Amino acid sequence: MPQLIMITAILIATSSLALGQDLKSPHAGLVKRKIKSLSVEEIQGFLSGKGMGFAKAGELNHYPGPKHALDLSKQLHPSKKQFSKTKEIYNRMHKKAVRLGKLIVEKEKILDSLFAEQKIDGTQL
Repeated sequence: MPQLIMITAILIATSSLALGQDLKSPHAGLVKRKIKSLSVEEIQGFLSGKGMGFAKAGELNHYPGPKHALDLSKQLHPSKKQFSKTKEIYNRMHKKAVRLGKLIVEKEKILDSLFAEQKIDGTQL
């Protein structure tokens, strides 16, 4: 019986130590955000159609997107036709990026509120 009491005491002591530790989530501090899954910078980036790094693989392998090609036009020396076509491609892409960015922010806001209000279910998720 004394062994049982000692084992119980050890278990209680070790579990108390474990509970007392400051268990940090990698997401600590993010719960105060307007939309918890997105930073202010990400929201602004999505809404403005700013590059969000989705073309990184292409860019790192020497395939610049239209925005970067336009930014580098002095070094690249495109013809007027090439510059005009690149500008047209960029404008079309940017318009889509803004539309999709707004949609992403709207959907993240809805998802965040469903979780916060504990109204999420498998269908909505």
